[in-house]
Amino acid sequence: MYISQHIDKYMETLLMAIEFFTKSGRGYEPKASIRRHGQIGLNQGAVERFGLADYSYVLLGYDRARQLVAIKLLEQEEKGAKKIALKQGSASISAKSFLDFFGINYKKTASYDVERDDQSDCLVFHPGIPERKGGDFLSTET
Repeated sequence: MYISQHIDKYMETLLMAIEFFTKSGRGYEPKASIRRHGQIGLNQGAVERFGLADYSYVLLGYDRARQLVAIKLLEQEEKGAKKIALKQGSASISAKSFLDFFGINYKKTASYDVERDDQSDCLVFHPGIPERKGGDFLSTET
């Protein structure tokens, strides 16, 4: 009886620590895409992980040396800012002129891993490396 009570208590404690996944969606790995009509898209995983619903605007930037696209999230409009369009859990940003200016290819829609760069407090992705699995593309090492 004593062992049974301890097992029951242990199981109860285990169940209290379990967090059940109840969301729906196609994937929660944060992804950015450059769409063939000149938009930058962010999937539901990116919207939720980076709290994009709390922001209304972005500034788009490009690091030529590392070939990284940077997305600075803004709560209020600033000079040069683009409006974030949130729809069905994902986000899109009009970026045709930005892509043209920096010569970033958007002839074909492609998806990329996106992460937050703590140093710049921007979301960043490397448009030359589609859907990387693991690794640190923020590193300057090649």
